[in-house]
Amino acid sequence: MTFLQKILTDRPQNGCPSAYKNYDELLVAATDRAVESLANQSKSQRVEDWAWKRFNSLDMFHPLGHEGLLKRFLQHHR
Repeated sequence: MTFLQKILTDRPQNGCPSAYKNYDELLVAATDRAVESLANQSKSQRVEDWAWKRFNSLDMFHPLGHEGLLKRFLQHHR
């Protein structure tokens, strides 16, 4: 079990920051901050504009597609 799963499942008394009354209040505040951050990063309040690929993407290329004839067929086009 991961650390975060354990904290959220067990909800130990000393695990919740003193600024929050309980874990529910902490989770609501964290969610509010996440939404605010996504809105700021995307410069949009629309959830539809918050595609994960805009914030964290990875382009992978097939080793055979770097050079030669296969490059044209194996290259990712945007």
